[in-house]
Amino acid sequence: MHSLSNYINELNRFSGATNYWFIFLIFAILPLYYSLRKPWQNIFLIVASYVFYGFWDYRFLSLVIITTLLNYFFSSKIHRANDHATKKIILIISLIYNLGILGFFKYYNFFITSFIAAFQSFGFIPHVKILNIILPLGISFFTFKIMGYLVDIYKNKQTPSNLASFALFVSYFPEISAGPIGRAHKFLPQIERRRLIAKEQMFAGAQLILLGLFKKKMIADAIAPYVDQLYSSPQGFMSVALLCGMYLYALQIYADFSGYTDIVRGISKLLGIEIMENFKQPYLSRGISEFWRRWHISLSSWLKDYLYIPLGGNRRGDIRTYINLLITMLLCGLWHGASWTFVIWGGIHGIYLTINRYIKDSLNKRGPTEQANYSNVRLIILILITFHMTSFAWIFFRAPDLATATSYIFSLFNNISPINHASTLLIILTLFYTALVLMIDYPSYRADRELLVTSETPWLWRGVVYALLILSITFIGGSYVKPFIYFNF
Repeated sequence: MHSLSNYINELNRFSGATNYWFIFLIFAILPLYYSLRKPWQNIFLIVASYVFYGFWDYRFLSLVIITTLLNYFFSSKIHRANDHATKKIILIISLIYNLGILGFFKYYNFFITSFIAAFQSFGFIPHVKILNIILPLGISFFTFKIMGYLVDIYKNKQTPSNLASFALFVSYFPEISAGPIGRAHKFLPQIERRRLIAKEQMFAGAQLILLGLFKKKMIADAIAPYVDQLYSSPQGFMSVALLCGMYLYALQIYADFSGYTDIVRGISKLLGIEIMENFKQPYLSRGISEFWRRWHISLSSWLKDYLYIPLGGNRRGDIRTYINLLITMLLCGLWHGASWTFVIWGGIHGIYLTINRYIKDSLNKRGPTEQANYSNVRLIILILITFHMTSFAWIFFRAPDLATATSYIFSLFNNISPINHASTLLIILTLFYTALVLMIDYPSYRADRELLVTSETPWLWRGVVYALLILSITFIGGSYVKPFIYFNF
């Protein structure tokens, strides 16, 4: 077995390499892909997906294959069961397997160390072994994808596919690393027919790839060194610098994750397969519930459909609704990582959503209200409040541990000093990257679309946008390359 440090180095190498090389590989294999008939197109994509996953670590490829075969068996058994009780038993067994695999790889050490710490606080020293477990790439994403598929079959919303289609659904390489968390009812019908790409689909795919690379290289990776430094020892920085760091990380994680999603959605478009939009200008949200309709949409909608609603949703009274919101968001935090910082981050958002729901319920109880026509000033205030709420919560998400998070917050409110040269530079950088994100997001937000330019945009303006993206990525972007943040989840 490799040491943990060697695995981390391999993951960094993999993440940095796959930022770019596989995009050019896609363009190279497209002619072959489109020359194949439908069944062979699917086989081609399965092989490509397994090669892509095996490039990271071929030993974990066996986990993907075994998980695929077992869940194909579970799906068939659920569908063929003659009575509801048998269906339910098979579903429970399948969920135990999938959650067991996820729990072992992702949460074993977290729960063991928490267990040890709890006993040590009472003076006991339990002898429990900590394992050197490596997290398989994308396990949270393909596990949730599979569980959603099984639940849909159990509820008769989905019929089992053939083994090849299911294997492609699980392993589809644009989605397997960091989502989006695909839904079978949208994905499977697309691969049951031969794909032919239209000119507009090709241009849209290319634009998304360029836009994603721009976000990653020009914004996320450019911001990363400043954020890393501020979070390494927050007690040594002024409040203004830490405030800028809070904003900068909000921009970094958005540009990083939405950039990744743009790239894989663009690649998938080139393959003739549409995968769901995962971001819709979330930092222009006017409230925290709207934020979660715009941020990581595949996860938030999955949690709503397969956790919040089965818990009872808002159908069992106000108190139960608030509890369901808190449970959902706490588990959302835990899904992101085996750390109390993620749990607290999820809990903060659970509190936000609970307060938001309470205010909404209180207003509704006063009588029916008309749709508010907010002034521009009020809209901007609501957007700024929501942005600051989410940015503050990101402190716990970014901090490597609770001690760093508490130190960051304490220093943020206490290290008040006159602005110096370093803080001035951070302010300028924060304003610059904020403006850059707004330049990308605001036109799409106003037009309610995902692309900067469309077929209706004058050709000259389209050419300018493509040229600026290509030149920026090629000549302006720095050499500092960070792994995609969500590769860790």
